Formats: sequence, C-alpha cells, structure tokens
Amino acid sequence: MADTRWTSPSCSRKTPPGPDRCWCAGPRPDTETSNEEGIMADSGQGTLRIDYSGIGGGRGPATWGQRHIWASFLDNRGNPARFTLRRAWHVPVGRTVADVVGALRALVEQHEALRTRFEVDRGALVQVVGQDGLLSCPVTDAAAEWSQEAALRAASESVVAGFGPDEEPPVRFQILTFQGTPQWIVAAISHLTVDAEACDRLQSDLHGLLTEAGTPSTATCQPLQRARFEQSSEGRSQNARALRHWRTVLERHPEWLFPIRADSTHSWHGERFAVVQAHAPGLGRHVERIADRLRVSAPALCVAAFCKAFAACSDATAYPLGVTLSNRVLSWSRGYIGTLAQHGVIGIRDVQTPLDQLARQTWHSLLLSHRFSLYDQDDVFALISQMCGRECDWFGPVANFVNFQYLSSLSGVASPAEDPAGRELVFADLDPQKDSAVRFGLHIGSDATDLIIRMSVDQACIRTESVREAIAGAASELWSANG
Repeated sequence: MADTRWTSPSCSRKTPPGPDRCWCAGPRPDTETSNEEGIMADSGQGTLRIDYSGIGGGRGPATWGQRHIWASFLDNRGNPARFTLRRAWHVPVGRTVADVVGALRALVEQHEALRTRFEVDRGALVQVVGQDGLLSCPVTDAAAEWSQEAALRAASESVVAGFGPDEEPPVRFQILTFQGTPQWIVAAISHLTVDAEACDRLQSDLHGLLTEAGTPSTATCQPLQRARFEQSSEGRSQNARALRHWRTVLERHPEWLFPIRADSTHSWHGERFAVVQAHAPGLGRHVERIADRLRVSAPALCVAAFCKAFAACSDATAYPLGVTLSNRVLSWSRGYIGTLAQHGVIGIRDVQTPLDQLARQTWHSLLLSHRFSLYDQDDVFALISQMCGRECDWFGPVANFVNFQYLSSLSGVASPAEDPAGRELVFADLDPQKDSAVRFGLHIGSDATDLIIRMSVDQACIRTESVREAIAGAASELWSANG
C-alpha cells in the first residue's frame, strides 16, 4: 500500500493574484492581439494558459470511487478514450473570451477534482491536488457559427490519459469561437476525476459564472476529504457492512448468469467484445407511465424486464446482478465534484413472477443496494476470490453491470420509425470494444420518450444472437406491461 500520510503543497506565491488576473496566450505569429485584458482581437487561433490558485490542495490516498475507475483503466489500458467524459457547454450571448477564461479559472479554483493529477506510489493510486498551476486551453475559431453537433465532434476528438508527477491534471478545456466571439466550451475530463452527475454540476456552476458573475456553489465535500473519511474508523465500518451484504447476495444467489470464462485473465483483449445497440421509439414514454402506476422507478422497471430476459437466455433463476449506482441520493454527495460511480449488487430470483411484482422487488433491492455500494474494491475482489476459488474472473459471478441514464437527447441513433406504435426495435452493430473485464455490460439511456439500449458482450461467454434475444425479450416485456 502507498504511504497514506497527508501532505499539503507549499505555495510559492506570496500574494495570490487578484480578480483582475488575465490569461496568457502563447505565441500566435499569424494573429494580432489587443492590449486590453489580453482579449483576442481577430479570428486567429491559439493556446491559452489559465493560471489558477485554488482554495486547498494536498496529497493523499485515492478515494474508493477513484480506485474503482482505476481498476477499469488497468483492464482497458488499450482504450483510454473510453474513460474520457466529453461535454460541449454553450456560452451565453455577449460573453468574451476573457469572460470564459475567468469563469473556467473560478471553476478550477473552487473544485479540487479539476486540479487533481494521479500517481502510482508502490502500486497504489494516489491523488495529488495542486493548489496553484496552469491549464492549457486551445481556442479554435471557425469561419461559420458552431452548431451543437460540430461542438460535440470537437469534444469527441479530445482524450485525456496522462498520469505522473510531470503531467497536467487530466482535464482539457477548449473554447470554440466564431469571429473571435466564444460560442462553446468543450470539456474533456477523465472519469477518474468526475462522473456524469459531476459534469452536470460543473455545467450549472459555469453557467452561473457566465450569466450572474457569481462564484460556484461551495461543494459539500471534496475528494481529499472523502478519502480521509474512508480511511477513518467510520469508513472502515461502512466497508465491513458492504462486504457482509456482498457475501449474503453471493450465498443466496449462487448461479452464474451466462457461462464462466474458459480462458485466463490475460486474454480479455481483441474484437471478441461485440457491441449491439437498439433504438426503441416511444418505449421511454411507455416505461415512465407504467413505472408511475406501479410506484417504482423507470430504471427498476427496465432492470426487472431485462432480468426476466436474461433468465430466459441463460436458464439461471437465482443469480447476482451487478448494477452501477451514482449514489447521488446520499446527502453528503450533493454538490460533490468527483467520481462516485460504484458497482452495487442485487440478488435476482423468482423471475417467473409477473413483471409488476418483479419490478417492485427490484426497486426495493436497488434502494437497499445504495447502502452497500461504497466500499474498498480490493476487499470485494478478495471476498469473491475466497467464495469462488479459481473459477473466477474479476467480479466473478457479478462480472456484468447494468447502467440506466437519463439523457437530454439520444444522439447517434437511427431515426425513429414512422409509426412508433409499431413497437419496432431498430438494431445496429457498433464497433467492438478493444477489451473488457466483464462478461457483459448493459446501458439503457432514456430521454423519457425513447429508449436507447446498448449491450457489450464477451462472445467467449455469450452469443450475439442471445444479446438480440435479450433486448427484444425485455422490450416485449415492457410493452406488454399495463400497470
């Protein structure tokens, strides 16, 4: 284990720069600059360097959430883009490049996660929060106004994967301008640093800074604070409770959902990880209506439908199911800018019961699992190995994870059918993953009107035909529900 002593960086600045700090631009031989506040005076391009001096800093162990993502990094080291969260945030009319840089600086200074780089100390992940420093910020000017689609394409080209003492934090900002006027802020941030909920919070804070000249709301907890709690006696007690829950689920639900991998852990690479996607026009609206009648959540209803479909494809009747929980329902996590996504586990049985009953059971299990989804992942791995012996791959019988996410728009999907009432699924085969440590992963996205269902599978365990059967079976279950 790494040295868990906590250290604080010494600040070389005697007096922090005041609020009138301006950004510094690198050489741009083909452009001109104005002497007033360093504002760009033409449509040229350049790379700005944003200096910041934050509220706090230090060095300490990584949080459970950071280590959870780090394990996935190690198992997917050939695909760093998979763990980069990308966003395009619109700039309100009337703002200048200097305004945007000032808002980004305030954002970075307030939230430690945006000033955090990661190191490996004697095999353990360590978070290092810089109190002050610099971030590069390219500015890209276009001859025509930027559309949201074009801004998202620019975001898709950004990948962050740097680690080590000489690296900048794995955070990248880019300003997209039209004739020198900022239109979009592109953000690419490592999943080690933030999760989707944190990105939404950053967008809200940034919007406030650009429209109200305010400061970001104070976070209830910072990652270094969270790591201190996890190292405390209370944190260790929470970890022990989670381990007891995992042990109980594994004991009471002994079956494996789909076969055990026959090969070693060193061969989880290659194009055997197929990805199938289906678009279900109108199904999101139907799910919301039925879930409301049943007094359960839409995610619980969808998970229950897939549990029945999975059982039909694999003949398992009592199995553990891994679920991804953001844990933002926990009071301390409100406003937390960091990564909290943790793998929880629920037990599935009685899949032959009607969907409404299974949905209520699933809803209860999902609510309960939040209490036991924050833990030291190394301890969970050790528990699974102890209970499963050598017949184990990574998360063992729980090496499958279901994720439900509400999306503002379902981008990158086929056009809806002309007659959504026809309940037709629009299937598409996506590019395979380069590698994966799970046997399958299921992602359900909803804009409360349609559903987008994406499933990645290890074809050494599951046939792609079974994937299509499971998706079609779950969709049929959902359409048939009447509450």
